[in-house]
Amino acid sequence: MTILIAWNALGHVVSSFCGLTRSHTALPIRELDGQVPATLWTGDTADISHICEFGWYDWVWYLSPERQGESMERKRLGRYCGPSTDIGDAMCARILTEKGQLVSRTSVIPLSDQEKLSPVIESKKAAFTESLKKSLGKRYVLASSDDAESRQDEEIPEYYEPIDDSDPASLPECLSESR
Repeated sequence: MTILIAWNALGHVVSSFCGLTRSHTALPIRELDGQVPATLWTGDTADISHICEFGWYDWVWYLSPERQGESMERKRLGRYCGPSTDIGDAMCARILTEKGQLVSRTSVIPLSDQEKLSPVIESKKAAFTESLKKSLGKRYVLASSDDAESRQDEEIPEYYEPIDDSDPASLPECLSESR
């Protein structure tokens, strides 16, 4: 899987999405007492439906108010860039268009399994990517697969701290017990 990094265009979105995800994730911090940070902060049970509906940079259809082409189709191909926290309702999403612009839309639809395998959709994805490259110019950078491979060889840091006397003493022991 390739990951687009266009920091000038998407930097604030990536930061926002990561922060939102972390605040809604159960963390091994004793003071959280088994809750997620967002629950303790607001006092309400945290809702993750707007976060887990799509994966980062997934292909999606979104509805546009403008009709395009001869077919007068309103459904357009885009890339999911996280929930839109400052515009629209809770299920509003940020979508990256082929022109490199972020739009907020509430009508976002995942590609069906048939569409994911369709040669027609594959050609639309290729056209989208080419248009995006042209629009972003030098800001369009792909993460290399060498980066991902080098990170797999890194050691797992020891952030684990046992809470009870019956807990495993180290993270490797904890991981081996869970398998």
